[in-house]
Amino acid sequence: MFKHAIALIICLASVASAQNTFTYQGTLDDSGAPANGSYDIQFRLYDHPTLDFDSLIASDTVLGIMVTDGLFSTQVDFGNNSYSTTQERYIELRVRPAGDPTYTILTPRQLMTNAPKAIRSQLADLAFAAESLILPINESDNLPSSLLRISNDNASGIGINGSGGNIGIIGSSTLGTGGRFFTTSNANNATALHGLFNATTPGSFSSAVRGEHTGTGSLGIGVYGSHDGSGWGVYGTSVSGLAGMFEGDVQVTGTLSKAGGSFKIDHPLDPENMYLFHSFVESPDMKNIYDGVAILDKQGQAIVSLPEYFDALNRDFRYQLTCVGGYAPVYIAAEIESSATGHQFSIAGGSPGLKVSWQVTGIRKDAWANQNRIPTEEMKEPENIGKYLNPELFNQPKEKGIGYIQSQTP
Repeated sequence: MFKHAIALIICLASVASAQNTFTYQGTLDDSGAPANGSYDIQFRLYDHPTLDFDSLIASDTVLGIMVTDGLFSTQVDFGNNSYSTTQERYIELRVRPAGDPTYTILTPRQLMTNAPKAIRSQLADLAFAAESLILPINESDNLPSSLLRISNDNASGIGINGSGGNIGIIGSSTLGTGGRFFTTSNANNATALHGLFNATTPGSFSSAVRGEHTGTGSLGIGVYGSHDGSGWGVYGTSVSGLAGMFEGDVQVTGTLSKAGGSFKIDHPLDPENMYLFHSFVESPDMKNIYDGVAILDKQGQAIVSLPEYFDALNRDFRYQLTCVGGYAPVYIAAEIESSATGHQFSIAGGSPGLKVSWQVTGIRKDAWANQNRIPTEEMKEPENIGKYLNPELFNQPKEKGIGYIQSQTP
């Protein structure tokens, strides 16, 4: 008894040959075990998945195919005018040990689908026009998961070169990884995946590389970058635009380092024509700032309550008091540490009804901050001695920038 699993059909037609011959590869089991030996196989092409009457289009019988550990490969030729780009075609195999009188029909028939002419093979000086006829791989087929694998070991060779009016290469997967590109070379400036888009229309939106996740049942990642060493998981640069653009919330679980920072919004007084910027407040400490306004009572005093988590989050408190609308020798009558709750302080020395503006700062003492103190000064790494974060500000060439990557054309 034969069992059959479809693997892959690729039609490679050289310019000088007929365009109906393709290579068929498959697996064959004989009595539940991988077949070995010589077999005759009839390849029959139909325009219907089950009917025999008036649906047979062409057939080709190949005698004496050698099968090793269940694997075989052979050339099949269905003749001229056998294929169609608009109508479905189904292939059926009939197999027998070489010389036996009876063939066994392997079912079911497999649908053959035409793929666009998007494969280009270059071997030495030979160029081939290629058209793929691909049959689906099912999990029960017990075959390698790669439907098509192309490699080129030449130093300057390209594994896959795809181009198109819209999409050059697209990869998708119901389960697992849709497309994965990698390199094992340790050469300088090596690139595992390079996307290039030459946009010429001003103001147009285009993507050289795009990652998208549309799933709703789990945490999805559109683009994922990682590095096992001291390098960067994701690197972005731009000559005159933004190195990175995020529309939505951004979370950083580590330490964020920057040369400067600000908010940028549409200007409240002229939102159509102007932006408004405000710089971040900087400090050598991991400092939190709290402020407010207190109205003094009949005794010229006030108790200021802070969030319940205040003393658990902060230490080394600093105070500022400013009278509004009058003068009084106001002062901190009871500090935060001495309060009953640990998250309040009291003001005294004023007159009834006086408004007092107050500000309190504290240095973070939570677990993450205690383990990740930001050093105020430190020496540069040995590999970065003599380099700059912003070399242009010191009249130095861009090549002396820390993190500078030499651009290259693949």
